[in-house]
Amino acid sequence: MMSEWQTKEALRELLCDLVRVPSISGSLAEKAFPQFLLQKPGVLNYFREHPDDLNEVLTGDGRSFVSAFVRAPANRSDGHLIQPF
Repeated sequence: MMSEWQTKEALRELLCDLVRVPSISGSLAEKAFPQFLLQKPGVLNYFREHPDDLNEVLTGDGRSFVSAFVRAPANRSDGHLIQPF
């Protein structure tokens, strides 16, 4: 299902991409970060097949956050990721 980021090197590259964005409170980068983040998990097959489970949620103050829901098989637990502020 999720073949991206399965090696140590790929995970390191993802982490470096994420921390490279200077998301300082109130900055333009902070406001742009959710779109950047949406592009990352958006490449996974799961979210291609379930696009409604990956959302940008507007906060009403010019900012937003990312919410991602992963449905598990019937005998496992679902997962929900909410991007922290």
